[in-house]
Amino acid sequence: QAFELRVGGNGGGEEYRYRLTVEHKPEQVRLKEESLTLNEKPVFEVSGGTMNLYDEKHRFMLDMEFDGSMPGLAFVGKNNKMTKAQKFHNWLNGVTMLSLSPDNMRGISDKAEEYPDVNGGNFASWYRWIVRDDDSVMAAAASELARVLPGYRKLKLSKVGGKMYLLAVFKPENGAEREYAFDELSLGQRALITLYCSLHGGDRNRLLLLDEPDNFVTLPEVQPLLFALEDEAGDELPQVALISHHPEIIDSTSPRDAVWMAREPEQPARVVEFENDTMMHTSELFAQDSAP
Repeated sequence: QAFELRVGGNGGGEEYRYRLTVEHKPEQVRLKEESLTLNEKPVFEVSGGTMNLYDEKHRFMLDMEFDGSMPGLAFVGKNNKMTKAQKFHNWLNGVTMLSLSPDNMRGISDKAEEYPDVNGGNFASWYRWIVRDDDSVMAAAASELARVLPGYRKLKLSKVGGKMYLLAVFKPENGAEREYAFDELSLGQRALITLYCSLHGGDRNRLLLLDEPDNFVTLPEVQPLLFALEDEAGDELPQVALISHHPEIIDSTSPRDAVWMAREPEQPARVVEFENDTMMHTSELFAQDSAP
């Protein structure tokens, strides 16, 4: 099973290509081959149990045994001499992927964490990392959230004992300001707050991957979220990709910015070209199982 990833710089001129091949055997999965190139010149490669590294002049650097139990990228990313590999390693480490499970989100933070968990469970700790120097970095997220969450004002951290508690501040119109523990919010509120904060917080030079972000979002909240994603993509964030079965998102993005993933029984998912030459919405074709 082979995976390949190409990453180009914003200004062009540089392209990394990372390739990983996984071998599946009974009771064992091992990494068979792995390589990283920059502008088609090798940075490192793993094959036949041997790792080859290359210096800045792309000459053979050293040879080491590799058992295939973990990616070679994990090693070269920590090697101070491998600056080109480190650059790619740091970018890959900063890719944000969210497949939210709001019921697993804790409102208590033991320490600041630089990267969010895939399910968003450590959101309080990740938020703590983002605002460690200046909480105004989340002003844009708070402003957009106020439009979809009536009365919402901001998030704040409160230290009690040796732990930090994440609180959500609401102020209804003509009402007093109130604070709620993040755990007290509904699942949908937690998901929305996490999504908007992920758009406006963290490394701006990153790839944001969202798996079914609409699962906990109501219909009136889908369009504002989609507009926010479109505004950020290619501007504040180089690239945003999302997977969705929501009819509103399917119809808004197809076929302009969408690809269709199809799967035959017992087969991997594949990208399929699709056209809609009918008078029906794409989501209607999907509902009738006649798309693409």
